[in-house]
Amino acid sequence: MKLFTYSWTVRRGNLASSFYKFCRNRDWKLVFYHWKFLWFQLLSIFSIVSKEKAIKEKWFFLQKVNQLDSLTNEFVKKEKQKLYAWFVESKEDMILVEDVPKWLLDKITADLPQVKQIYGLSFSDSHQLEAVETKQSLINQALKEQSITKVITGMADIKCEKEKINVLMGKPCFTKEMQRTQQLKKLLWNLLLLAGLALVITIFTFIFATIHIRYDLLAAILQDPVLVFMNWFPIFLLMVFCYGISGRSASAFFITAFIIFVVAMINYFKLLFRDEPFQISDIILIQEAKNMAGKYSIRFNYKQWLTLLFMVWGAWILSIKTSKIKLSKVLRLSCILVVCILGIVSWKTFYLKSTIYDTHVNKKVMNQWSGTQMFQARGFVYPFIYSYTYAVEREPEYYDPKKAEETLQAYNYASIPEKEKVNIIGIMLESYNDFSKFDIDFLIDPYKNFHDLQKESIYGNIITNIFAGGTVSTERSFLNGYQHHPSYKKTTNSFVHYFNEQGYYTEALHPSYGWFYNRRNINNYLGFSNFYYIENYFERIVDDHTLFPEIIKGYEENKKRNQPYFNFTVTYQNHGPYSEGNAADAQYLVRKDGVGDAQYHLLNNYLNGVYKTDQALKELFDYFRNESEPVIIVLFGDHNPLLGDGNSGYLQQGIDLDMGTVQGFKNYYETPYLFWGNDAAKSVLDNELLGQGETFGPSYLMPKLFETIGWEGNEYMQYLSDVYQVMPVMNAAYYNINGEWVKELNEEQKKFYEDFVNAEYYYSHNYWKEDREK
Repeated sequence: MKLFTYSWTVRRGNLASSFYKFCRNRDWKLVFYHWKFLWFQLLSIFSIVSKEKAIKEKWFFLQKVNQLDSLTNEFVKKEKQKLYAWFVESKEDMILVEDVPKWLLDKITADLPQVKQIYGLSFSDSHQLEAVETKQSLINQALKEQSITKVITGMADIKCEKEKINVLMGKPCFTKEMQRTQQLKKLLWNLLLLAGLALVITIFTFIFATIHIRYDLLAAILQDPVLVFMNWFPIFLLMVFCYGISGRSASAFFITAFIIFVVAMINYFKLLFRDEPFQISDIILIQEAKNMAGKYSIRFNYKQWLTLLFMVWGAWILSIKTSKIKLSKVLRLSCILVVCILGIVSWKTFYLKSTIYDTHVNKKVMNQWSGTQMFQARGFVYPFIYSYTYAVEREPEYYDPKKAEETLQAYNYASIPEKEKVNIIGIMLESYNDFSKFDIDFLIDPYKNFHDLQKESIYGNIITNIFAGGTVSTERSFLNGYQHHPSYKKTTNSFVHYFNEQGYYTEALHPSYGWFYNRRNINNYLGFSNFYYIENYFERIVDDHTLFPEIIKGYEENKKRNQPYFNFTVTYQNHGPYSEGNAADAQYLVRKDGVGDAQYHLLNNYLNGVYKTDQALKELFDYFRNESEPVIIVLFGDHNPLLGDGNSGYLQQGIDLDMGTVQGFKNYYETPYLFWGNDAAKSVLDNELLGQGETFGPSYLMPKLFETIGWEGNEYMQYLSDVYQVMPVMNAAYYNINGEWVKELNEEQKKFYEDFVNAEYYYSHNYWKEDREK
């Protein structure tokens, strides 16, 4: 005798579903029971209610069907038309099994003598389910009670005896062909399941991308399908990769969720403690991360504990609810291979493309000037992957650390003579340039006090490497002497560290946010003992009239320490953009013919800020001019201001910015500097600090100051002083070599430049902490 399961074996389609739809089409009110059943099925999947409860709800609609007997008879007539011909014509004795009402199967097969026994669900006269049984339990019951030689389920023939034992144990049995089919079905189903789970994990990463949940940010990201995909796809690939290795969707989900959770939590706590997102470059700083973690109390909040609980619960649900069919090694290896191929292709094709990264971000939700917030505005996984583009520093092709070390060790570390340790104050003025050198007539001179200071100082120009932005390039070149900057992810050699070694108290001020250019962390890496910014000192962004007295305050407080003082202040006043309307307090320049309203106001509004800076400078220098202790002030501009689209504010004033000429190049990159000392400093150093200075790059500012006042400095500073003698300006557009401006280097010059880059790279990436006995 043979056993057949009814649905899909002897008819086309699922009998239970067809019967419900037949009844529903004749009584529309039954649709409500369909949604109720689906709801209980969902609860059953997550083990919130029992499977028995879900099955009862599935057939509860029978109690609400009017004239069920007549409907059943009508259904049976149509049902017989769907039976396979071989079944109707078969002369073999058979048993039918299906998890539907037994009375329904009895009516369908009433005139089929070959059907000897039917196993189905038992119902009472009131159509209430008496016993809850699954299809597998019905099959097992039939196998125990009947003498069965063959079991046919889902069109797959199962031959006894070994297969029969497996069925009795509740294990599905298939032919090789059916095994392949079932495995493919399982693979496709699990891929869909994993795709959905990956999306859930992706949303969790969006939630934990910030310290506090930002629903506006979450909404903004979800509204950009590209951002959602770029964050989801790597998680999905990782999940499929784990699925290929383990062969289990539960394991794939848990491993992936755990990895993403750990990385997301690292990002969360890094934001919390350092106001920095977790990036690929941080992975190589594991030792520093361990040291940092020891300084903070890391505790999960209830949301993070709930996330962990969800991961464990989700994996458990998947382990008991998903099919136990094992994928073949071929399919699993195929998954791994496809993931690797897709990963490599997408990495090179999409994830490292700046055009995609720059385009897909909502700058209205987060502050576009904050690198951290722009990272968060793109989710977490996508910007984390993209951070590879700027996180991985590549050594110069000709890098030779041994040669670099020998170059620097040829110099001897020199301390500052104790009697010559004057106080040094460095001030970098935002977007500051002296426009009086151009053909511009002023109604009010916004540079009067600055020009007076030049008469009391050594003054000149620096050739920066930036225009209208990138302030930290000039700033950090002053602090460490680098032409090419490292990533600043760890303690880095700088002149600030040298001042610390010489007994100075080092302090920095900037009346803006600590996250701006990551000064909050990088100033610490550069060696500053203290750094004041908005989050820890200033209540708001302040102008120079308010900022400069803070320099004086820091200087005065340092007197109590009985230490020489090094202060570095970065101003914010004069930061663009500048209004194209009339927003100035007065007219500062004569309007030339042909200058448009917008271009005139741009420059005039800029000069309005410069004028205020000029007044504040006078008050600051007047204070130190009368100070009895020796003080030197280094003053310089970081870059030129941006004046209109296409630099129209410059061009309409007749200012040449043609990079094809040396003069245009200088006009584009040049800003002023001066070294000023009060009488006490001049006396201590026996130096009047007067005269016209030379033109050089910003990385030479500190070495030139040391040279001017007669100090030697550390090994790298001395090396820079020698490099200066040959190549005082290094810019991508022009080099100044032995007094000659050139765009391209010859072989000898290129060799000199590469030797410098080699030594610079070595020094900027290897922190020298030596105990130097005085």
